Amino acid sequence: MELPWLMSQIETHAEQLTDRVIQAIRTNPRTQFLRGLSEEELRKRIFDLFRHLGRWLSEKGEEEIEAAYGEIGQRRCSEGVPLSQVVYALNLVKQHLWEYIEKHVIPTSEGNLYQEEMIVTMMGRFFDRAVYHTVRGYEETLAKEAAERFLAVAPSESGSATAGIARAILGELDARRGVLDSDMRLRSVTFTVKLDPPGTVRSVTLQQESHSERGR
Repeated sequence: MELPWLMSQIETHAEQLTDRVIQAIRTNPRTQFLRGLSEEELRKRIFDLFRHLGRWLSEKGEEEIEAAYGEIGQRRCSEGVPLSQVVYALNLVKQHLWEYIEKHVIPTSEGNLYQEEMIVTMMGRFFDRAVYHTVRGYEETLAKEAAERFLAVAPSESGSATAGIARAILGELDARRGVLDSDMRLRSVTFTVKLDPPGTVRSVTLQQESHSERGR
């Protein structure tokens, strides 16, 4: 795809935009936990977005956005950065990009004006997906770490009934992740765990109930 006029302008000024966003993240009180990130990491991620904006908006698919931003969410969670600050940092990127368009890009024809409107719409969709996958990556890591802490409560009793039940339930949840996540009407999930003495898990059954299933 040949880059539209506006896209080319943004990519040409990627370095300038990156500097402004990094400065905003370093000084904004709503992103104070991100100030400790290395200059190299911040610059690599932000510059890549601005310098290759055309590819991110029009060529990269859902899987690539999920991989890139899901990993960001996972890493920030492991570092203990509040989720609100992670999301706000993405908002800063979007805000500075939008301000650049408003202040520095002047359409010279009707065709350029149409391109501007089209790219702004694409930008909105891209950042919506980026935020979603960042939050999901963060939440998945948070749940995993919570489960690991739960299982580590009594390491000397790794063969206990509690630890065995927890592992079995987590395993079943992981196996059913795709089905549960895609059920937009999910109402409740019930686990039935059957044990063999002295507390060994024999089987785990997950019963999923959706809103449309009520009254059946």
